[in-house]
Amino acid sequence: MTKRDFIENEILILTINGALARGKAVYNFYEENDIADNKKKIDFRNFINDKLKTFKNIYKNGNVNEENHIQNLLDFKNLIDSNYKAILRNGGINFGRAQKLLNLYLKYLWSLGEIGLPPHCPFDSIIISKLDDTGGIIWTDMSLDDYKLLVSRAKEKAGGKSLSDWELEVFGRR
Repeated sequence: MTKRDFIENEILILTINGALARGKAVYNFYEENDIADNKKKIDFRNFINDKLKTFKNIYKNGNVNEENHIQNLLDFKNLIDSNYKAILRNGGINFGRAQKLLNLYLKYLWSLGEIGLPPHCPFDSIIISKLDDTGGIIWTDMSLDDYKLLVSRAKEKAGGKSLSDWELEVFGRR
């Protein structure tokens, strides 16, 4: 294993734990049935790792616009749902967890200089608490419309800064 492989693996672990082991906890994320055994959960995590890695090249130059980013989030969510609905509670991953997976992964890569500026930041309870008029959105239950509202509110708070720069600053000040 190279140093780069090690860091990539650590980033993926942090990303998955940040998105799946928060909020209502991981035990509420998977179905409680024989289908959702440990082997399937490991396969699911490997699938997420592989899919996240494909985004690295897409975002490499920082030229993914907001519309394409939202479509990437939807496609990512739908891909997870279509492949793992049998082991995921409610037949799939909700949009909040999907956005956290991709946005957090992009934040780590951007922070290391591996990709250009991501269009959005990861939205979680810390960042949502810094925004006004969110109507009590909980990131683990958010819809696409909720996400768009959070993006709008974050842009207002960012005051011309990129959402990524703003979030890094605000998150670090907690």
